[in-house]
Amino acid sequence: MLRMDANLSQHLIAESERLNTDESSDWASLESLWQTYVDQGDVEAQFRLAYFYLFCGFDEGQQKRTQMETLLRNARKRPTVLYSSVICCWPTNLPA
Repeated sequence: MLRMDANLSQHLIAESERLNTDESSDWASLESLWQTYVDQGDVEAQFRLAYFYLFCGFDEGQQKRTQMETLLRNARKRPTVLYSSVICCWPTNLPA
């Protein structure tokens, strides 16, 4: 299981937040920041990507939503590898 370092994580979070507030940005731009790390099994990346999609107003259809809910659930199964600041943010209202 891979894990990105704290500096990279903070950089990606800042860039994601910038993209999220830029009205001309789209989901693909934000997704591309995290996808490599998601594909490598990085749990924080899975959490962050799903979080930005599910809680920041993106809507790419039901299939993408289901994919992001699955990522979030899978990341939640391994909370010990997440930073403590992430664990406090777990959404509790995901459908089963």
